[in-house]
Amino acid sequence: MRYSIKVASFLIASVILLHSLTQGNFNHRGFTFKATRTEVNLFDDEPITLTCTCEVNDCLYPPYITFVGNGPKPWYEGTQQDNLTDYSARFTFTPKKNNGRLEFSCKIGEYNVTTFIVATGADPIPAQERVRQDNVGVDAELACSLDVTYDESTAVFLLTPSNQEISPHQTLNNEYRFKNEYRFYVENAEPGDYTCRVISDTGYADTTWYFRLKDPPTPSMGPSVIENNNRIFRLDLHIHNYTGDGPVQSIYIYYRRESNEDWKEDYISKNDAVNGYRLENLTPHATYEFKTRFRRPTGPSLDNLAIGEFSEISTITIKCSAPAHAPSIIPPHPDKHSPDEHTITVAWTMTSSTNPPDYDYFKIKYRESGDEDETLFIADPTTQEYNITGLRPYESYTVYMVATNCGLDGRASRQYNYRVSQGPPGKVENLIGKVNIDWNTKQPYIIVSWSKPLQTNGVIQSYNVTVVRRTEDPEKTTYMVHTLYKKIELKWHTEYLIYVSARTASPKLGEQNMLVKSTPQSSPSGPPINIQHQSTESLISVSWDKPLEANGVITQYETCLSFTSDISDDANCTVKLTSGVTYSSLQPDTIYFMKVRASTKEGYGPWSSVIKMRTTSITVIKMRTTSITTTIQTTALKNDESGSMLNADQDPQNNSNNMLALAAIIILLFLLVCVLLGFAAIAWLKNKSQNRQNQAEPSSYQEVVQQRTDNDTVVAEPESTSIVPMSSQQENVFVFPTPSTLSPEAFPMSTISHREQ
Repeated sequence: MRYSIKVASFLIASVILLHSLTQGNFNHRGFTFKATRTEVNLFDDEPITLTCTCEVNDCLYPPYITFVGNGPKPWYEGTQQDNLTDYSARFTFTPKKNNGRLEFSCKIGEYNVTTFIVATGADPIPAQERVRQDNVGVDAELACSLDVTYDESTAVFLLTPSNQEISPHQTLNNEYRFKNEYRFYVENAEPGDYTCRVISDTGYADTTWYFRLKDPPTPSMGPSVIENNNRIFRLDLHIHNYTGDGPVQSIYIYYRRESNEDWKEDYISKNDAVNGYRLENLTPHATYEFKTRFRRPTGPSLDNLAIGEFSEISTITIKCSAPAHAPSIIPPHPDKHSPDEHTITVAWTMTSSTNPPDYDYFKIKYRESGDEDETLFIADPTTQEYNITGLRPYESYTVYMVATNCGLDGRASRQYNYRVSQGPPGKVENLIGKVNIDWNTKQPYIIVSWSKPLQTNGVIQSYNVTVVRRTEDPEKTTYMVHTLYKKIELKWHTEYLIYVSARTASPKLGEQNMLVKSTPQSSPSGPPINIQHQSTESLISVSWDKPLEANGVITQYETCLSFTSDISDDANCTVKLTSGVTYSSLQPDTIYFMKVRASTKEGYGPWSSVIKMRTTSITVIKMRTTSITTTIQTTALKNDESGSMLNADQDPQNNSNNMLALAAIIILLFLLVCVLLGFAAIAWLKNKSQNRQNQAEPSSYQEVVQQRTDNDTVVAEPESTSIVPMSSQQENVFVFPTPSTLSPEAFPMSTISHREQ
């Protein structure tokens, strides 16, 4: 019930407001709408506040203040609207630029009450506007040009027929004949009255004009053929035949081969279409569809386009014919037409009566004698040379050519015969060989024979025979022969690899065939080499290397030792398995002669040259003694009467000193003799043991005494060593070997049964 009373009260107050319009402030029971000032001078620059209050309890709608005048929208600064309460609104502003009657409304729900303020000031400066109109299909770019220059506070707007206010998106200064030009871009422009409004501090001015939306050009007919033959295709686009507004600035061309394919698009300017539109790479004898669209210029910047509708579709079949001329093959050159054994080079020239040429590719046809033609396609029509590969060496091929246009072959060229270069031959056939012995030279040899390759790949000029001797350091020898056989000298006990290949005029060698042969063993062709020896008083050690031409596996060596250089058959000869021998129990300071030879399973080789050797001599030491003399072999010596014997009249003190010295010497000599006897016994036991092994009766040295001309030296045998007393005035001699003669034996020893007489 209370809500209904409030609604009734509000309706009554609204009716009263609708019929109560007053000048200046409005006061009515229930509503109040007033301004702080009803008149204002623009130069005062003072704010005005409008207040609208609903005095009825529980107003259903809050009040709202708006400008409702017929003139231009007021230009004001510092505007502010707020609701003090749910029943009161306040609007504060400072008028600027516009003078005249400023009318405002206070709206409460669907009802409102108005009031106005009179603004006065200087008269507005009239503005002269220049309007430029154009079209962009469905968009427009308009411009307002002002003859009078305003300051920065000047505002320029464009009002559309639907009263839409558009601000300038670009300002041009001093680029045109006018001082200031403002551009406006209108999307989806509609025809009608457009207003260019200029507002300044002194007022505003409007210029209104009617804008007509121009129609973009649409072609009146589809493209037609100007030229259609031999891949030359030109269309007339009829750029002067269209409906709508011109001029035509550029053309879009659309074409496709079949109706179910997507359209391909191209774009050219009007100037490029004057002599017709040319298309290339179309499929000959195929049917295509064509259509166009035109466009016109759209404004000062020409940034946007006005494109009309599509033309009707034109259906055209591409025409083509065979080339009028045949290729001219350059005759083959003997040295240049075949770069290798699988290739020939074909060169040609081609003429055409049209430009571009009336041919689009070539066909090269070739065949071997008795075979069918094979065809190669040369896709580049500018090519004038081609290599045919994969051919057989030294075969003759017949070659000719045709030019093709749109799949149609022209006349064939003249035929030429080409011979491929010679190539490397295949393997020689029936390669055999047998090892023989030349009884004159006692050396092996082999005769290798063969037959020609099945695939000669040219004219056989010679054969290469390569012999590889398989040793630690392989030897390789190559022979060039012009026959089907070759005799090759070989070495004993050696494996050989024999390669035979044929050769033509090709720089490449033919395929090799191989034969493996081995020679048997033979007796060595030469004696052992690098014979060296070392000697002492009773030993001689000899070493050597195997022969250079062993001709097999060395099984043993035979050595002979003699006192004479002419070593006879009864000399002391020994068979050894190693490359060295040691002779023991030899005579000191004696010359011996020796020779050696090697043997394989096939027999002995030649003897080495006789080697002359000599044992070393024994060192002799002399001393005086008064009681005993130790000798290896004694002999009478002459007395030295001038002082060799002791003088009985000498001083007894001197005699005592001499006796002490002599005793010391005797003791040292005794120890030395014991050592020598020990070595002699060891040597005798070794000789005896070896003589048993050789089953030879041991022989002992006989006492040999050699008296030198000066009667100063006596040589004694080691086995005849004895100690005998002598007179005190007799000179004693001690003989023993030097320490160098006591080195161990390096090789097995053998006993010499012969001696020098």
